[in-house]
Amino acid sequence: MDDIIHYIKHNYMDNIKLETIAPLFGYNSSYLGKIFNKKVGMGFNMFVDLVRINESKKLLAQTDLKVYEISEKVGYRNVDYFHTKFKKYVSQSPAEYRKVTKEP
Repeated sequence: MDDIIHYIKHNYMDNIKLETIAPLFGYNSSYLGKIFNKKVGMGFNMFVDLVRINESKKLLAQTDLKVYEISEKVGYRNVDYFHTKFKKYVSQSPAEYRKVTKEP
């Protein structure tokens, strides 16, 4: 499981799907989904989302990149979808988060 988590943390910007990475580690996607959930305590997609959101929070706080640029950098091809996911996990829009974290 450590290898899979390491892979996700280093490839989150790609289009990561359970179906595509399961064979890389010798599993079928259904089985990997079950053991991932059991070992990590959350679903595969939620884990990928959280890795992406955490990375986007760093970029929002530390750079002047536009929100759509950050969205693409962390693996979301659709900025509206990124906005929705960010708000779901952070309870603020990316712009609101940046404003709060950039202020002294």
